[in-house]
Amino acid sequence: MPLIISAVDPSLVGTSVCTLDADTDTIIDIVTFKVPKETIGVARLNWLAKTLNAKLKEHNPKETFIEGYSFMSKGRSVFNLGELGGIFRLILAKRWGGYYEMPPTSLKKFITGKGNAKKQIMLEQTFRKYGLGSETLKDDNQVDAYGLARFGSAFLKWNQGNDNFTQYEIAALKGLKIKCTL
Repeated sequence: MPLIISAVDPSLVGTSVCTLDADTDTIIDIVTFKVPKETIGVARLNWLAKTLNAKLKEHNPKETFIEGYSFMSKGRSVFNLGELGGIFRLILAKRWGGYYEMPPTSLKKFITGKGNAKKQIMLEQTFRKYGLGSETLKDDNQVDAYGLARFGSAFLKWNQGNDNFTQYEIAALKGLKIKCTL
């Protein structure tokens, strides 16, 4: 039975989820949720929460990874993203046995070797490192979700003693906190 993991890149307008067979690093599913334009406020949070939970039910992942908060957010979106992040984390902890949270800088470091890489560099390095481009990864959110899934797969292998990683990948792997559970 394959080890199925899911990775969540939370966003108010384009949350992406990548589900991966961690044994073979094969994409099972990758999707970006586009919230209907008329859905705002708490209705948007509810829609995203239900959509995330339904997506996870499709594949029943053994482990789940979520990208941590970006501290570059500004204005009202900070509060909205905080609400969304809290709801997603509660779902993952309560219904899916917990989650691992990865800071955005660690994700960037794992993929590119630099914790402050721009989106274009993430896309280019994802293509170079894994051979995936825009035919598979349709937007920046999917690039992040896929990178996070590959990070999750590497983290599980690293914890089992696999040391076949670069120095910058190991530095990023060390940045992951313990599993968050209730």
